[in-house]
Amino acid sequence: MVSTLVYFGANTPDGSVAPAEWQDFVDAEVTPRFPDGFSFWSASGQWRSSSGVIEREPSRVLNVVHAGRADESRALDEIARAYRERFQQESVLHLETQGCARF
Repeated sequence: MVSTLVYFGANTPDGSVAPAEWQDFVDAEVTPRFPDGFSFWSASGQWRSSSGVIEREPSRVLNVVHAGRADESRALDEIARAYRERFQQESVLHLETQGCARF
């Protein structure tokens, strides 16, 4: 199994992604692609932007445990792309870790 963490910054050029906007995004983009389940939580993050500035911002982390198939990787890429476009983000971070899972 693969555990993918996707980090979404919540600052936007117009303010920040509100909880209702995040939930709308999850409902429209994440749930249809991973209907079997996932987890997400709020976090605080820091990263260096392409201009070299250290950015600190509230964030959300999505965790999807999946089989690692090509269609699942594509779905995660589509989710990140949709978030970048919808909320005018410079980047979205993906971290994948292989492991063993039992239910």
